[in-house]
Amino acid sequence: MRQSLSPRQAFAAFLLGTLLVQAAWILVLPTFGGSDEFDHAYRAAQVAHGELAPGPEAKHGRGALVVVPGDIVKAASSVCAELLYTGHDNCFAVEKMGHGLVTVASAAANYNPVYYAIVGTAARPFHGDGADYAMRATTAIICALLIAWAASLVASWSDRRWSLLALSIALTPVLLYSTSIAAPNGVGYAAGVLVWAAALGLTRPLNRIHPNANLTALSVGAVAMVNTHTTGPMWLALIFFVVLLLKPVRFWLQRARDQQLAHLSAAVVIGVATVGALLWTHFSGANAPGPALSGLSPLRPGMVASSELVWVFQAIGAFPLRSNSAPVATYVLWLGSAATCLWMTLRSVGPRVRAALAALVALVVVVPGTITVLTYSFAPLEWQGRYALPLTVGLMMIPARVAAKSTTDAGNHTIGLVGGAIGLATALSLGHVYQLAAAVGAGRSVAEAFPGGLGLVIVLAVAGVLLPPLTLLRASRVRASVPAQFAEGLA
Repeated sequence: MRQSLSPRQAFAAFLLGTLLVQAAWILVLPTFGGSDEFDHAYRAAQVAHGELAPGPEAKHGRGALVVVPGDIVKAASSVCAELLYTGHDNCFAVEKMGHGLVTVASAAANYNPVYYAIVGTAARPFHGDGADYAMRATTAIICALLIAWAASLVASWSDRRWSLLALSIALTPVLLYSTSIAAPNGVGYAAGVLVWAAALGLTRPLNRIHPNANLTALSVGAVAMVNTHTTGPMWLALIFFVVLLLKPVRFWLQRARDQQLAHLSAAVVIGVATVGALLWTHFSGANAPGPALSGLSPLRPGMVASSELVWVFQAIGAFPLRSNSAPVATYVLWLGSAATCLWMTLRSVGPRVRAALAALVALVVVVPGTITVLTYSFAPLEWQGRYALPLTVGLMMIPARVAAKSTTDAGNHTIGLVGGAIGLATALSLGHVYQLAAAVGAGRSVAEAFPGGLGLVIVLAVAGVLLPPLTLLRASRVRASVPAQFAEGLA
């Protein structure tokens, strides 16, 4: 008897739940107040107006000059000017170009234009703050669809409630926050969740899954990943490496022989997208090292070790900027939920799962540390824990796959406790960001603009986080109330 949700039920629950949480973040955060959000909004507006290449480097700010509507720059100025790392050219118009257009500096001026073309075009009918809200909404919808698609895949290859509960935990507060602002990173994180769900689905026997559905999802997720961040191709390769460890070579060779055309088509799509993204990065100079900085203290092992710990917490909660930590309770609640799921699903696993998890943990530690060492001379300690989210969500996605073969499942009390814990963690995070924004005073959020606004966003967020777990509980009760011979038909 199926104890979890059907793929359609999982898709609907995670889609609506994610959209509710995203709406809460959009309402609580002042426009252009997300991590480098104004930089990304400028780039989106530039691409939407037909300009892909940046102009000259800014003289009084970071990045290069781009041509954008002046109303967007004016709306972003107050939030931008509050930051310590921006210059005049990032926050105020440098030169008027006519027809309402101006030049302004953007640190995202040479980034891959695919994401920016989509959200920038959606925002063209809007002005000022309205353009940023349109970009946020477009980003949120794209990400919610990717996450819901991943949930439907998990439901298709698992009939255990632990699997979808593990997916809920994988969606950390900072991941959902990142999918709610006008920036490409969130799309990359949501795509990473989809890639994990699709790739893990391919470890099931052919007679237990729809391989073409998983390959289609894998292709879409991979294309989104490689085109939304310069690290996307690296994370994609590492995800494939870890998933390949879960099965022997002969399994993958047989899978490729049985579905030659489907696998070849997916490989071509992913390969072309990856090569295109790498070529853009190379020729645009998006990842080019900057000049070496003078006066830096030597990089000591202790600095890297302490950074590793910081990155763990940043992957759970750091908003609106990387220097803004979440409330301590947020980390305690999320880590407690993750530990519970890991203990219950990984108590007895085979050597291949242990090897894959060990490799994943090693990569999560080694890759950011190595990049930090290599870039310290020109970008000291610039890495952020959220950058690795496409890879680190695998720490919960692999247990979701393991749970599919378990003889036990999450009980109602466990589902309620875990759902409540991650709901409270999200509520505390939103309240914290609301207070930070109000204290800075650089811009007003929708939640701050009317009485009871904070209460509304808390209700939206908690309802969104709890929707998948509550749906799991309800589905279980419905199936328990009908005769066994009809229970399978409900799925």
